Amino acid sequence: MKIIFLGCLIIIINLFSSLVAAGDDGGLFFSIDDPSGDDFGPGTYRYPTNKAFQGEGLFDINRFSIKEEGDLYIFRFSFQNLIDPWKSKYGFSLPLIQLYIDNTEGGSVELFREGANVRLDAKAPWDRLLTISGWWVRLYHPEDRNKDDDFWTAQQNPWDVEEASVQVEANTIRLALKKDLIGPLKGASLFLLVGGFDPFGPDYYRNISQEAPYWNFQDQSNNDLKYAPRVIDLILPGPRQQQTVLARYSEDYPLIYPFTIKTSPLLVAFNLYFLFGVIILLCLVYLMHKNFYQKNTRQ
Repeated sequence: MKIIFLGCLIIIINLFSSLVAAGDDGGLFFSIDDPSGDDFGPGTYRYPTNKAFQGEGLFDINRFSIKEEGDLYIFRFSFQNLIDPWKSKYGFSLPLIQLYIDNTEGGSVELFREGANVRLDAKAPWDRLLTISGWWVRLYHPEDRNKDDDFWTAQQNPWDVEEASVQVEANTIRLALKKDLIGPLKGASLFLLVGGFDPFGPDYYRNISQEAPYWNFQDQSNNDLKYAPRVIDLILPGPRQQQTVLARYSEDYPLIYPFTIKTSPLLVAFNLYFLFGVIILLCLVYLMHKNFYQKNTRQ
């Protein structure tokens, strides 16, 4: 009986250790999906006609996730189809990703620079902007807005995150950054925008035109493009729909909304069931030991 008791005790200790390790490691604490086949902005945009843009899903983000690994955040941006026609540094040439992060008090409700042609929900003023292209990763703060940022003349851009690790595998961009660069993310609000990368474009966004352009996206709606968004895809909190949100630009730039990082419900449920199982096992061991002790006492 002592051997059984000790064995069960070892199992309980291992289970508790695994649970604590999972809590310390963070695991996959957030993910959000986006519908496939919607890299068309407000529903009326078409790809440029240059051969580099031949294909489908080239700007179509399908999933975004964050994981903690020690002192790192692991960001994953999954696309339908990542290609690299211009042989970039990181292995993807076409998408531009912007991640506006609201995770501390204060911040700004304005875009870092004119480019995306959207308005950010004022309820989530941003504190950090992570911008990702196939050639660099940059991190900005609102106070950097009026400083010079010249891609072509600066040998080393002051906002380049040199220690960023970027890998591309199976149409997913994996970005690893030190946590202290970003700050706490649980409970943070994020705006995730995807455009076409253009080193000559406003804030590196590829432009929108009404004619069938060689390098720009074409709008087929015949609407006035004064306030037309340059965002080709984005991730919104449910139940908001991309087409509906981005199409509201007749009198001003469209207003977009952030999603909030919360611990994955599946991870929470797993930990609760895990802990519940440990408690039941502990009770069973206690009852077995008590029953065994009473029998020996009677004898």
